[in-house]
Amino acid sequence: MILTMALLFISTASIFARLMPEVSPIAMSFWRVSIGASFFWLLTRRQNKNPLPTIHRYNILFSGLFLALHFMCFFAALNFISIAKATLLSAMAPVFAIIIEIRFLKRRLSKEIVLGLSFALLGAIILQIEKIDGETSNVVGIILALFASLFLALLMIFAEKIRKNTDLFVFTKYLYGWAAIILFGIGTSLNHNLFSFNYQNYLWLVMMGIIPTVLGHTLLYYTVGHIRPTVVSAVPLGEPIIASLMAYLFFKETIPIFTVVGGGITLLGLYILVTKHQQK
Repeated sequence: MILTMALLFISTASIFARLMPEVSPIAMSFWRVSIGASFFWLLTRRQNKNPLPTIHRYNILFSGLFLALHFMCFFAALNFISIAKATLLSAMAPVFAIIIEIRFLKRRLSKEIVLGLSFALLGAIILQIEKIDGETSNVVGIILALFASLFLALLMIFAEKIRKNTDLFVFTKYLYGWAAIILFGIGTSLNHNLFSFNYQNYLWLVMMGIIPTVLGHTLLYYTVGHIRPTVVSAVPLGEPIIASLMAYLFFKETIPIFTVVGGGITLLGLYILVTKHQQK
């Protein structure tokens, strides 16, 4: 249920991004994590939480870097390719996570995880066929989206390690905080506009910081403390399904047959993943 809620929240990110075409990917990413950091720093000030364990001082820095790069690459990819293609390619994180878990962490994956992931990926590809059919490929956008998925996989691997003995709110305040510092440094060094926007853009930036970040990503970091990174990183594969349903509910757009078939297969795969995974 928590992963379903996370999926609903994070699926709004690309919609908010398209509502702010004049805001750079770095600025979007900076505001997104800055709002998340501010929220959790204020929240933890009122609570008696144990500090971040010293053993994780470098792990949290790398986690913040990977989160910053993930957001930057995803939003930048939207400038070159469609939401459909960017969402599909940036959701390939579980593929990278599997490689990392098997090759570097020496873990064995159950048949259920492999089966569920296979269904989820197949469904995601079928779901996007009609949307990307005939679309001119842009190599830059494709590479950026794939890097976004790689950085998300790396983030989940590090998040799993930190969350074993770190409170969720303590983890998120440092994660978003470091990501904000890194993005501020990148933005200022490249002379990007990070603060001068109109009222409407500020509204969408705040909404992006709250809904897909404070609510969406934070729920992912909660679950990665209990479920394997490969399983958690597969959740964004359901984003196109949620986006199609939103388009139908709010804009009366028809749902293509590819969406129905592919979406059904993806949901089946995600169901297998979250119900049959090996517990830690």
